[in-house]
Amino acid sequence: RFEQQVDTQYFGTGLVGTFEGAARTWFWDINGMYSKNKAEQTNYGSYNLYNINLGLGDPAACAAVAGCVPLDIFSGAGSITPEMLRWIQPVVRDRSQNELSLFTANLSSELFQLPGGAVSFATGYEYRKYEGSYQPDPLT
Repeated sequence: RFEQQVDTQYFGTGLVGTFEGAARTWFWDINGMYSKNKAEQTNYGSYNLYNINLGLGDPAACAAVAGCVPLDIFSGAGSITPEMLRWIQPVVRDRSQNELSLFTANLSSELFQLPGGAVSFATGYEYRKYEGSYQPDPLT
């Protein structure tokens, strides 16, 4: 069984306009955006191979480890107890977070005409900042 909880926040805004300058019309836009994503995953179906090996191995070695439960896999159906399953199937949890900050600015205008059409000018700027983190379960 797998469960996932994801929370996402997003905010974006922008402005668009024109102005006159140098005998032409200029088009501009500026935009800003911020998003944040947090996730927590829980896996209930994983197996801990170390614990399986310990539970199947020497009973004295198992007894020396706190919480170890010896595994009985040869007694037929129903021989695996809930305690044995808890020992070999830990709940695995991990967390992650991502953030993005974005800013853009653009400016454009037609400069002059040629027989085939207008020669235009456009420029822009973009700033992006990504941040993220991942916290795996100690068992992974």
